[in-house]
Amino acid sequence: MNEAIDAFEQYVKQFDFTNKLISLKYHHTYRMVEDAIILAKRIGLSQEDTELLEKCALLHDIGRFYQVEAINSFWDKELDHASYGVKYLFEDGKIKLYEQDKTKQEIIKDAVYYHNKHVRQIPKLESRIALFVSLVRDLDKIDIFKVYSEEIPMTFNQNELDLDYLKQFDDKKSIYASKEKKKTKSDSFLVACSFIYDINDKESYQLLKEKGYLDTFFDKVVVDDASVSLFEQIKKAVYQKLEEEVKC
Repeated sequence: MNEAIDAFEQYVKQFDFTNKLISLKYHHTYRMVEDAIILAKRIGLSQEDTELLEKCALLHDIGRFYQVEAINSFWDKELDHASYGVKYLFEDGKIKLYEQDKTKQEIIKDAVYYHNKHVRQIPKLESRIALFVSLVRDLDKIDIFKVYSEEIPMTFNQNELDLDYLKQFDDKKSIYASKEKKKTKSDSFLVACSFIYDINDKESYQLLKEKGYLDTFFDKVVVDDASVSLFEQIKKAVYQKLEEEVKC
């Protein structure tokens, strides 16, 4: 794992860390690696598979750094960071710096590519690959709640909501947000809330609860006075889902 971290550090040092988006993704990456170790232990992964999960976490957002350099944004419609990450690692042959085993390379490839895709865009995968993909997706969502609560101001006004997004949330589904239309800030808030319906492992829910990120996430949202009732309903639904899964 030390060699993989050295290679990652060598790669990211070419980017401008005075750019807040670069710094944000750098720290997000290492928090995910730390959480990967915790989650791996709780679900009983072997030491070998724990290291593989760490590498998936380390590399899942490697395409973000180039994306920010190219467009100074996290907008995947213009440049999909997961696709670029796969290109950099596999088409450009850089995966060898991180992992030599071909079978493990394929797991990393799918974990990187599918980590930012909606659940309906993920095909049926071989069970071992599916495990790592789902764990990386869980870890990403857990830390995204921290990122939103600390780095990205959130607002909520029910008049700005896409009604289809609201229906998906009411149906207890992870929102499929069309890339063809730009989300309002209120839409983005609701999409983030819907992540609670796209976490896969009970231990992931438990870790999210222990981190307390949801508390800060909701506390930081600036809510329009006329939207407080709906905001509280959404908040209640998120916490209800969390508690249901933790108690299972």
